[in-house]
Amino acid sequence: GREFKPLNLICMAAAITGLDRAFLQSISSLGADVFYVQRNSWINENTEGIWLQAQKRRPIRLAEAEALGSQLQLASVAPVATDSGDSVKYKDRSASTAFIIGTTQEYLDTSGVTVAQGRFLTAADAEGGRPICVIGSEVATNLFRGEPPIGRKIKIEDQSFEVVGILEKQGTMLGWSLDNRIIVPLRQFLAEIYSRPEVEIHVKVKGLVQLDEAREELRQTMRHVRHLSPNQPDDFAINQQDQIVDRFHRVTGRIAVIEFVPEKGGHRNQPELQIAQAQATAWMAAAGLAPVEAFDLFNDKWFVIYGKR
Repeated sequence: GREFKPLNLICMAAAITGLDRAFLQSISSLGADVFYVQRNSWINENTEGIWLQAQKRRPIRLAEAEALGSQLQLASVAPVATDSGDSVKYKDRSASTAFIIGTTQEYLDTSGVTVAQGRFLTAADAEGGRPICVIGSEVATNLFRGEPPIGRKIKIEDQSFEVVGILEKQGTMLGWSLDNRIIVPLRQFLAEIYSRPEVEIHVKVKGLVQLDEAREELRQTMRHVRHLSPNQPDDFAINQQDQIVDRFHRVTGRIAVIEFVPEKGGHRNQPELQIAQAQATAWMAAAGLAPVEAFDLFNDKWFVIYGKR
């Protein structure tokens, strides 16, 4: 089963007003006007059965993201691939927990990030130019310790990437630091870091008043791109922030547990720091709690909400 590290279990008592506010503020970085096209839905009513069924779906590939971007009229599109646990170094310093994102210049628009120093990716970078990267403020602090990062080269695995930009500090979302990430051109990501990732597609609508229309345009275009016949169900999910907000307000008295899946987290080679999800569920059961919701927000994390039975 999925596993959780005991030292990193992040728990929130959702019935407490202050934590309610913190939770909603935390997910605000997802963007109310952004859709996330992924293989899995973030919300699984039947945690095990629906998740397993979704795993049989075809992965989303880069060619589909590119086709989608060329056909949508009401939105901008950024393909995104991610990885974690890679070796990241500058001189004798390392940042092995940094989250690596491979994407294009459109990510600046779909993600809402702001560049504090330097610049973001350009179209030329995305098309396969020299290996460059934009780093979060936490990565900059951990690796450079006061040295100016712009123009310096860091190593991700065995490939050197020149730092061309530093992002504004963003804080955390659901226990994950938004400042501990490194953004590289997608084609460099595929060539040097991870050749067959599961791609997700971030789609930013050009206006909130067009949200419903844009969602249906996105759904129909994605069906066309994936060559689905009229009688076939969607084999992809379109996720958005409202799903989480709606479910959050339905139930109170809950505890949320967020953790890396073992093969993706920083402790993937340290089983002594991992606890199976079944064990976490057993602990919750002893406290009178049972799983009520499961969200697939990230490829490398599980997010399970427990509530009173």
